[in-house]
Amino acid sequence: MHSSLDNIQQLLYAPDGTRYLVLSRARDDLWEMTMWTSEGLGALYPRVWSGSGDVGQARDNERGREVADAILGGMLSVQMLGSGELKLLIHIARTPVSVFLSPAEPGQHNYVSDLLSATFNIKEAKPATTDERSIRAHQVLVNALQAEIVSLQSRNANLKAQIQRQTGSSGRKDVQPMIKPVAPPKNASVLQPTQRKRKVVEDEFMGSSDEDDGDDDSEEEYREGD
Repeated sequence: MHSSLDNIQQLLYAPDGTRYLVLSRARDDLWEMTMWTSEGLGALYPRVWSGSGDVGQARDNERGREVADAILGGMLSVQMLGSGELKLLIHIARTPVSVFLSPAEPGQHNYVSDLLSATFNIKEAKPATTDERSIRAHQVLVNALQAEIVSLQSRNANLKAQIQRQTGSSGRKDVQPMIKPVAPPKNASVLQPTQRKRKVVEDEFMGSSDEDDGDDDSEEEYREGD
């Protein structure tokens, strides 16, 4: 069992404001994770959750150091499950490590002495070593997030290309074709309807005036004959 996962602790702040103390123990071919939180003032014991991690993570030296660095770097999150169980996520590159924790009785399995030991270790931790490991853990997380962003961008581009192939569109707005005016037939009137109507009225008026002039001339000739 790799010693880097043994006797390491960290504080975890949940989104709802709950604070947890996390302790990792790796011994006797077993990787154990324990979490405590306060029940409030006047409570006799804190609340305790305990569970076993994947032993393969602790047996692999490189993987064990990676998980330990993530714990010390604070790369932790917790989810509340049914029946009061917790799911602890240790965020490392590729896929987070999940550890399922069940409620435990504080008086069993030396949880109180483990809590005191974890508290003393936090007080005695060396900031320089913790900072160095924290930087490494943050860098691992940043690299994982960058790889995820690149993957999402690639998927987005593929989806856009697929949509364009299905719709037959290049993503540009459709341009309406210009309609060329049709030339009027030969010998057809180029006047607009209102203009044609006005011309007809004018022609009729001019025709009636010519008839009146002809009638007047006839009357004058008739009088002269008399």
